[in-house]
Amino acid sequence: KHAFTPTHFESHVVSINDKTLNAVRERYRRYHKKYSPFFMLTIAEGAAVTPKLEEMYFQLHVKDAGGLFRSRESYTKQADTARGGEAFYVVATHRESGVIVGMLLVSLYKNAAYDGSVAVDPDFASQYVSHLLKWRVIEELQKRKVPTYELGQKADPSSSTKKELGITHFKEGWSRDRTRSIWKIEKLF
Repeated sequence: KHAFTPTHFESHVVSINDKTLNAVRERYRRYHKKYSPFFMLTIAEGAAVTPKLEEMYFQLHVKDAGGLFRSRESYTKQADTARGGEAFYVVATHRESGVIVGMLLVSLYKNAAYDGSVAVDPDFASQYVSHLLKWRVIEELQKRKVPTYELGQKADPSSSTKKELGITHFKEGWSRDRTRSIWKIEKLF
């Protein structure tokens, strides 16, 4: 009647419990064992999300993305969610150099966690920093007893780019093919 169209997509979901890390893709467990000694992985939230850390994330994200593709203000708004207790960052610091080489923002809402924004220094990507960040998130969610961790939309093989399919493959290593349908209503003008 009002020209709204119902549609949906599948979202990767990680069920958080004491066995979650034993269930992730075996290769990811090997990466964690091999590369985690080279990095310190910490949680930053509240007062720990300083203007300096916010700026570091901004610069890291621009380097990772290959340019500035959204407003600087959007990074401040993200940091504000972590300052306000609605999110936290996982921060990967290279032990030898002391340089922050990766950060992942995870939002919290109604006893569930949601992947937000991530940035990894391309110079350290070969050391599987993304995997280490995700591993540390799961450890933190176990500690907080948050039972659900959503990783985002699953790519459609018939219409997705090679990059989107690669991201879905990465997420499936954590979710182990668990998804849930997210319904939405669209209206085209």
